[in-house]
Amino acid sequence: MRIDSTVSLNPKTGLSKLSGKISHYKRTREMANFFFTDRDRNIMGLSAIAGALAGAAGMAASTARDATNLREQADYVEMMINGQPAKGWVWFSPFQDGDEVELIGTQQDGYFEIIAIARPKDRVVALYPHCSRGKKAHIKNIIKWWLGSMTIYMFLIFPLLIMLFYLISGEKDSYFFLDINYLYICAGMYILSGAFSFINGKKFMMFVHAATQVFITLDLQNPDEVNLPKLTKRKPGDPGVFGVMYFNY
Repeated sequence: MRIDSTVSLNPKTGLSKLSGKISHYKRTREMANFFFTDRDRNIMGLSAIAGALAGAAGMAASTARDATNLREQADYVEMMINGQPAKGWVWFSPFQDGDEVELIGTQQDGYFEIIAIARPKDRVVALYPHCSRGKKAHIKNIIKWWLGSMTIYMFLIFPLLIMLFYLISGEKDSYFFLDINYLYICAGMYILSGAFSFINGKKFMMFVHAATQVFITLDLQNPDEVNLPKLTKRKPGDPGVFGVMYFNY
């Protein structure tokens, strides 16, 4: 599949798409911090998040944000696309010289800053760390894990542990989780865990908005509902990080 080397700016997202063939490819697995502080988020509009991620990608390993000790592994990639230099961070890069790709990011002075790399031939995409779901897909994922994990814990694991305790201790009293008060305890736990899930999920919204803008730039349908981990079709022999750090789209 042949893709001409062109740069197109999407007016809806402010992101550009650079298409062409990879050459002089270099991939380095490094530790860096990809989270913005609350102050960083407060001074940026949501529409600028994706561009800010791309613009800050080159500084991810050395900025003050590293003070939070949220460092993790990701790939820093450098390449030429039909003679134009491009570089940036993605969670994991499976690409190589000769691949025909579409780069999503921002045009900087003298190079193209990458936030996502897509290979149309086999519909494989790698994105900036933690960018994998649109807004609706992210919210659904949070609700699924919140309700699912709490239901299993409160109505299966915890009662089994209590029954085991009663069995070992020889207690003859009725199981307290059969009492109406246990429902109040469950309600309280659901509320507390729901609040925690909301706060934790909100921390990832900057990545969600960035991912959504990437999906729009890639012309994917219903970008808010795109769930890359769910779309990924794993086959026997695929790397373990496929579907976790890079995906089908």
